[in-house]
Amino acid sequence: MKLFDYLNRLITITPYTFRSIIKKYLLGQSLFYYLYNLYIKKVEIKKFKKEFKPKVVYIEITNCCNADCIMCVRKEMTRKIGFMDLELYKKIIDECAVWNVNEIRLHNIGEPLLDKFLVERIVYAKKKKIPKIVFYTNGSLLNPSLSKEIILAGIDEIFISLDATNKHTFEKIRKGLKYEQVLDGIQSLLAIKSRRNLVSPKIFLAYTCMDLNRKEINSFKLKWQNLVDNIYFCDICDWGGQKIIHSNIYHFKRKWPCVYLWKTMFILWNGDAVPCCLDFDGKIKLGNAKEESIPKIWINDKYQNIRRSHLNHLLDSIPLCKHCTSNRLWSQYD
Repeated sequence: MKLFDYLNRLITITPYTFRSIIKKYLLGQSLFYYLYNLYIKKVEIKKFKKEFKPKVVYIEITNCCNADCIMCVRKEMTRKIGFMDLELYKKIIDECAVWNVNEIRLHNIGEPLLDKFLVERIVYAKKKKIPKIVFYTNGSLLNPSLSKEIILAGIDEIFISLDATNKHTFEKIRKGLKYEQVLDGIQSLLAIKSRRNLVSPKIFLAYTCMDLNRKEINSFKLKWQNLVDNIYFCDICDWGGQKIIHSNIYHFKRKWPCVYLWKTMFILWNGDAVPCCLDFDGKIKLGNAKEESIPKIWINDKYQNIRRSHLNHLLDSIPLCKHCTSNRLWSQYD
């Protein structure tokens, strides 16, 4: 067990470049994948059987958005646009509270700030003693008044998507948004935190790396690293083969069971439970929160069957998983 724990810590704390070296040269890719799969089965699955609940529940309060980002799949999405009913939301939060879920994320495909009930939703979740409430936003709708409301409601972490250091690159990527407007929104959050001398919420920036902005990464770090709590970089993805992307980034096909199926749960605005964020169109319906409790959905046959397929590397029958390249480490949700 100590070997597996050490392996997990090593690949978690090691910077990406050195992680690649460890996998390719020190361990050899095949050996690395073998050991990591063994670690998942011997350590992570045992922990899951003991706790048997997700670490994080994603609640898509809306799939409506005011942007047309080039890496997004909104143009491919065919499901109805809408906002989660407040009563359904409260039902899910109540169940999460009883279930002792540690973290709720109020986003999936859509812009949370478009939801007129966002502040009320945050207040309700904090009233129910949910330890951590988080959401991602494009930041375009933030202003001093809304920023103050959101912070006072008790939000714990806010991730703002910002993928450039200049107006030209940003507006080529985040079509429909204005660079200066997003900067003003970020500054409004930071100013309120500073004036009130607050530790929370944590303000993070999320930067999607692609050919258009790759040369700006270092200058972006220099500009923001001392202003926000952290910066997260991720590579552009093809949404499990559902979107054609033009990038020089090479993605490995899935090499180990997906962490999302054991540590996260995704509920769409209409109550449908889906395996992960890549199922943006809700094609793999695992249950519906209007019809049954989310703990019951979590252990139903549909969920268990897809988990078994991952453990046994039988993904050909699941197109979304078959073409997925999102090899996220299991430690991401610890």
